[in-house]
Amino acid sequence: MSDVIDQAEELIELAADIGIKHSRDAINKAPSPVTHCVECDEEINPRRKAAIPSTDLCGVCATLEELRNKRSSGR
Repeated sequence: MSDVIDQAEELIELAADIGIKHSRDAINKAPSPVTHCVECDEEINPRRKAAIPSTDLCGVCATLEELRNKRSSGR
């Protein structure tokens, strides 16, 4: 039984590491010239844009997208 638990823990850790890498890659990609959200057309907060230069979503739309992604992945 402990072998199964150990394997599950390894898979969870691997998935977390992959998720972190994808997040870092997205943040570090070339800055997007977009200044307004592609979903709602509101201006993207300059502090958000400075923190995540590649973003093309405002904070509200990014949160909504994250929630939709969590629901579709079954979390």
